[in-house]
Amino acid sequence: MLTFSAHKLPASAPEPTPILESSLQFLDGPEHSVSMPTALVGEEVALHSFREHQDALAGPAFDPVHLFQRSAIPRAAVRGEEQSVAAILKARHDLAFWTPMVEHGLADMFSGHLRDLYAALDLLERFPPRRAVLRPHWEDARAALVGALPRATKAA
Repeated sequence: MLTFSAHKLPASAPEPTPILESSLQFLDGPEHSVSMPTALVGEEVALHSFREHQDALAGPAFDPVHLFQRSAIPRAAVRGEEQSVAAILKARHDLAFWTPMVEHGLADMFSGHLRDLYAALDLLERFPPRRAVLRPHWEDARAALVGALPRATKAA
């Protein structure tokens, strides 16, 4: 059974609803990719370290973006691939955090996000997945990061 943490909800919010994991349908592969609802990216989304992403694989999600991104990866594929999965999640999570500034960065009006995006790209490259089921997730995260970097970086 899955339950979603209500620790960030106001006191007046209803109790979380337990959901049987067997009632969920996993949509695996790029042909079933679901775009993250923009409503998930709010004030409570913050940057987290690689270690925090590793620790959160087995614990509660730190925010709705992390929960959404983590839910796209089959649980069975995580065991033995924790570093690769954490790198994928960190890349996607960092992109969600920096998305509002990426357009300004591509227009050379802002560069504060580049250090974090380069670091996330480095993590992805250091921890490629061994299992084929994770490869599309890794490739999608890498392509999204490369797409958010300035053109000079893309040529490298």
